Amino acid sequence: MSDDTIEELQDTNLEYTSVAYADYDASTFEPIGEPVETRTQIIKRKPETLAELKSDELKYFGSFSNLSSHTIADMVYEGVVQMTFSVPTHASQDFSLGFSFEDDSDNESVTAEDIAITDTTADVTLPDLSWIPTYGVYDLMGSDEFGRTSKLAWEFE
Repeated sequence: MSDDTIEELQDTNLEYTSVAYADYDASTFEPIGEPVETRTQIIKRKPETLAELKSDELKYFGSFSNLSSHTIADMVYEGVVQMTFSVPTHASQDFSLGFSFEDDSDNESVTAEDIAITDTTADVTLPDLSWIPTYGVYDLMGSDEFGRTSKLAWEFE
């Protein structure tokens, strides 16, 4: 959705209707047949514009203070990982740290730890793996009082 479109929306209580179909044309992505489900929901608050998100990234996404490398060799994937971070300043709900790892043989491990919006550090114990990850991501995830979620992802490759 463009910034111009978002600007035109009312601020609160937006009605949104989504329609699901059983099948779609693979080349055009057009639905085939009749809808199998229609849902209408009320969105408490309109999304932020891209311009607003870019104007203050710490407000919306927070930061990891102790990470500087995206190299897989620098990733902690077992034992205790010590995290230093700042939660987004717009946050009103508790957040979580997530850790996801995978390898070329479809092995996968996911760990999450809840954190309070006042936390700035966490020691998270990750399970021992019987395989070596070839990809990993650390996430800082949460939401504001309107249910709008934000996620900061730090990828290792």
